[in-house]
Amino acid sequence: MSSGILRVQCGARVHLAARFLAAARAAGVPGGDHLPRTVRCAIEHHQDDTAHLGILAELPLTDPGEIWASWLDGHDPHDVQRRPYCPAKDEHGTPCELHQAHDGGHSWALAERHITAT
Repeated sequence: MSSGILRVQCGARVHLAARFLAAARAAGVPGGDHLPRTVRCAIEHHQDDTAHLGILAELPLTDPGEIWASWLDGHDPHDVQRRPYCPAKDEHGTPCELHQAHDGGHSWALAERHITAT
């Protein structure tokens, strides 16, 4: 049953500088030359002083999970971590697409935030 409250994905974006991408590749982050140039915050909309978290790369099936980048508004990413998948599933068996122990709602409960330029 829906509570009537719209839960929204943060959606903040950060451009990944060439030096960050080079360091990620050197550290063995999967994806090599195919890492994204921009990452979007995937967790529920949150306070301004809370770090954003976005998926940088998926791990191979033999090591399930994803590599997540974190950053603060106005700053380059400051951390990269391997995080296992959230184990939660909705009533239809759809898995949450976020990391284990994430803050806020599960991915299926969040509406995508569409930010348009003004």
